[in-house]
Amino acid sequence: MRNSNKLKMKVAVVGATGLVGTKMIQVLQERNFPITALIPVASKNPWVKK
Repeated sequence: MRNSNKLKMKVAVVGATGLVGTKMIQVLQERNFPITALIPVASKNPWVKK
């Protein structure tokens, strides 16, 4: 079994600018989640029409 202290990973958070995405990023920071890169994935709101 791997030592979880040595485990590092890249994490993509889909919807990073939304409510759930921002909370997920906050929780990752608070818990010192072992990541090498945080990739926030967000897009312009496709549901809003001009």
